[in-house]
Amino acid sequence: KTFGFRDSRLQTHPFAATSRSPLSMADSDEEEEETEEDRQAKLLALLPRTIVRKCEMPDDLFVKLQVICKDALGKHKLQKDIAREIKHTLDTTPDFNELVGKGPWQVIAGTSFASAVTFEAMHIAFFDIPKYQLTLLIYKSMGVQNL
Repeated sequence: KTFGFRDSRLQTHPFAATSRSPLSMADSDEEEEETEEDRQAKLLALLPRTIVRKCEMPDDLFVKLQVICKDALGKHKLQKDIAREIKHTLDTTPDFNELVGKGPWQVIAGTSFASAVTFEAMHIAFFDIPKYQLTLLIYKSMGVQNL
């Protein structure tokens, strides 16, 4: 599957942030949702095209994961440094660690590799970023089980 991550409902939404006026009769929760959608739309527009091979994670986490990967690709040139940066960010971000007592995130970055992995359900992403000629396999490993 090839995704440009430009959701049709986000394309029709204006990218300008909503202005808040003290006399506005709109509910503040609706304004915050619109602001969140605007922020999400801007992030999606800035992401490079990806080719998703396998993705078993919620859409909002996958978008956040792509932003983390884009930032790491912008900071580093070597694949080991890119993988280390992504892993460190995932291990320290609360959104990606809601499973208490489970294993750490594992990141494999490269152009040609083979793997056989065991991962937590709904915690794997395997995708290519052609702009950087890089393939990423990111998954949350299984936690240690007591015998």
